[in-house]
Amino acid sequence: MIGQLTFWMSAKRHTVTLNDQLQWECDDPEITEYLNETFPIHPDVSLSSLAIGRHALYRAAERLNGRVQVSTRRHPPAAAGPA
Repeated sequence: MIGQLTFWMSAKRHTVTLNDQLQWECDDPEITEYLNETFPIHPDVSLSSLAIGRHALYRAAERLNGRVQVSTRRHPPAAAGPA
């Protein structure tokens, strides 16, 4: 998961997840369709999917007056070599 977007639309609070494959996920298919049409995400080989995803989350939050929570996952430390 790259992050989540929470916003209000039609007097209802929605929480949408942007997954690692840069796809919007929501329990409400109409909201998912709306986000796919309004905020399409186009991968760019020169940028990481994390950078593209976070940009999409913040862009959508700005237009929808929403709140973003980004994943703070950390990569596991590299395995130590022989002592």
